[in-house]
Amino acid sequence: MAMNMASTFNENRLDSRNLLQVLTAVKRGDFSARLPDHWTGIDGKIADTVNDIIELMGDSTAEIERVSRAVGKEGKLSQRAAVPTAKGAWKSRVTAINNLIDDLVRPTAEMARVIGAVSKGDLTQTVSWAPAMVPKPWNSICATSMRSRR
Repeated sequence: MAMNMASTFNENRLDSRNLLQVLTAVKRGDFSARLPDHWTGIDGKIADTVNDIIELMGDSTAEIERVSRAVGKEGKLSQRAAVPTAKGAWKSRVTAINNLIDDLVRPTAEMARVIGAVSKGDLTQTVSWAPAMVPKPWNSICATSMRSRR
């Protein structure tokens, strides 16, 4: 899907068609699209900025794919996303993904800890959690289980 935009551009300056061509490619998900990196002046600054944004989008997408595979498919529950160049709202996106992973992993890890203890005969262990970190189906299952024991 990579597009060599440089060959279709005016050799030395930016025009709106150049910019639209790259932005359209990025909108379609082609993060390899770039404006030429040899332009100077304001055109060069615009090209560098657009290229930096595209690179950050590509890097963060690759990192989200990596952590999704590591946590969701490989079961590496301690893996988290890291995009060192992310700042501001870009960093907030990465933090939100990591918080989502934490919120989903914490109840599972807590249940595994207690089940492991029970399997070794330790019946003193209990599940400790904050209600907000427990998915709603768990709340229903636990409440039903507690009622049936009474």
